[in-house]
Amino acid sequence: VADGHDHSHAPAAGHGHGHGHAEEGEGGEAGHGPCCGEGEGAGGAGSSLALRAAMVHVIGDIVQSVGVCVAAALIWAFSDRWLDASGVSYWYRVDPVCTYLFSLLVLYSSYGTMSEAVHLLMAGVPSDINISEVRSRLKAIPCVVGAHDVHVWALSASKRNMWAHLTVSAGADS
Repeated sequence: VADGHDHSHAPAAGHGHGHGHAEEGEGGEAGHGPCCGEGEGAGGAGSSLALRAAMVHVIGDIVQSVGVCVAAALIWAFSDRWLDASGVSYWYRVDPVCTYLFSLLVLYSSYGTMSEAVHLLMAGVPSDINISEVRSRLKAIPCVVGAHDVHVWALSASKRNMWAHLTVSAGADS
């Protein structure tokens, strides 16, 4: 796909394979249009899975630090009040409760990142790609009569790869 070459396997049978892009001006820039995610990546302009994961991690650390400080302040301020039968303040239980709540926050905030990473690693179709539209645009290429075995996957948030088996009309110059 990278060099836009075409080759035919059985010209006498009228069956060939095309591996190229549409020329400039045919349905978008170098054959890319709305069906192909126009360079913004899966998460929008300038997105990066690692960058977003790092940002969520830093925000989580900040929220957790504030929570630990609040829990420590409550324990310090009220350690002599609300005592159980053994004389230990119930306020000491704020720390493990805080830890439990933050573990739920980490699980919740990392679910999206983990799910996107697994989708990327498993070569899933990017969410902004419409396979039916890609297939239609491939069939719109002159001399292409069929497009099947169409696969589109992301190599990263902004790099896409595609594989398609195109059937061309008999006598087409490939």
